[in-house]
Amino acid sequence: MADAETNLVEVEILGIVTTAQYGSLNTGDILRTTPDFAKHLVEDCSAARYRTEEEPAPSEEEFEVSVAHADPAEGAAVARRGRRAKQ
Repeated sequence: MADAETNLVEVEILGIVTTAQYGSLNTGDILRTTPDFAKHLVEDCSAARYRTEEEPAPSEEEFEVSVAHADPAEGAAVARRGRRAKQ
């Protein structure tokens, strides 16, 4: 795990949220972000909850990862609900 990824926190989005950094997030999206931004979403906005270590990570079959608005240098990513298109 890279140094940038060791400081990231996972939160689950509880409703529709629009952010400058990640764009639109929807109920059930899993966001991997900085502790400060996670705290803002959870405590200030009541728009997310912290994920626990016991919860399974989203599988590639169930979730699509979008990093269009994320900073790849930080390892940030958003897992969006939905099936990938079969090829």
